[in-house]
Amino acid sequence: MSTSTVTVNGRTVVIPDHTYLWSPDPHVVVRLTRPCVSTLAAQLADLGAAVDLWCPPYGVCVSISADAPDLLAASDLVAGYVPYSHDAVAAVA
Repeated sequence: MSTSTVTVNGRTVVIPDHTYLWSPDPHVVVRLTRPCVSTLAAQLADLGAAVDLWCPPYGVCVSISADAPDLLAASDLVAGYVPYSHDAVAAVA
């Protein structure tokens, strides 16, 4: 498995180091610098990101506040992030 990818509901999302892309839609896939665990939710919340979906081992889909892009980019917890469509990562029924 590549360290620059996150798997979201079976879909591979490439997030290179130091890639910080976002769109007006407030959802991003974040690649973390350490394995995701539920205790990171509070740290992400402090950065303006609310967890929508965990994508182990190193990913998380989040909804972000207006201040979050800069806070996430400056955090040593985050390797990078890219936008996602909430519908695109919805679980397949």
